[in-house]
Amino acid sequence: MFLGGNMVSGKMYLNLGDFKFKDITKASGLENIRGFRTGVNMADVNGDGHIDIYVCAGGRYTDDFRKNLLYINNGNSTFTEKAAEYGLADMSYSTQSYFLDIDNDGDLDLYLLNHPPDPKESNNLRLENDKDGKPKIALSPNLTFITDRLYRNDNGKFKDITEKSGILNEAFGLSADVADFNEDGFADIYVCNDYVKPDNLYINNGDGTFTDKFKIIFNIPPSHLWDLILRISIMTDAWI
Repeated sequence: MFLGGNMVSGKMYLNLGDFKFKDITKASGLENIRGFRTGVNMADVNGDGHIDIYVCAGGRYTDDFRKNLLYINNGNSTFTEKAAEYGLADMSYSTQSYFLDIDNDGDLDLYLLNHPPDPKESNNLRLENDKDGKPKIALSPNLTFITDRLYRNDNGKFKDITEKSGILNEAFGLSADVADFNEDGFADIYVCNDYVKPDNLYINNGDGTFTDKFKIIFNIPPSHLWDLILRISIMTDAWI
């Protein structure tokens, strides 16, 4: 079990069985007091059969202090931090990460949930007209460390394809869920946002791009969900 601390080091506990755990933080190489850690995710990032750990960081600190961490499992109860090597030392104001396969190529890509650093932005809603004269949410000109980010796994190295993919936003992301919502064989992403910004339902177009169809599909006000949406089939049609 791994616990991600913020003002203190995270902790790794080895399960000895019979509800007994041993603190192996220092021996495992996971002792680190740098950074204000937020979300923790575990997945086999490099496909070697061992579970790795990705740790998000946030807070109003210097950019370098906010670098996310990727601990690669060495297969012997020790880990080596390799976020920069894999292209995942992101310095955004991160909440949580989600590993998924966006292109069905068999490896894991990454969706990174972020937020603005200034709480005063929580209830600011700027609007502009789209090409058809209808109001839409206007984004700030600089979203470098604010927008959610999408990383594609190219042969073990992660490439930031956020802007190309169509995933640009400026909201206080709380959590997300990954599922094939329209049953077309590609993973989609539902993002829960807080305050005045609406949620996002990014539908995977199957070509490395996504389209936000929350308003089209739901046609309801922002839900401000505090946790993941509940995926159920209320009938027997197998639809989410």
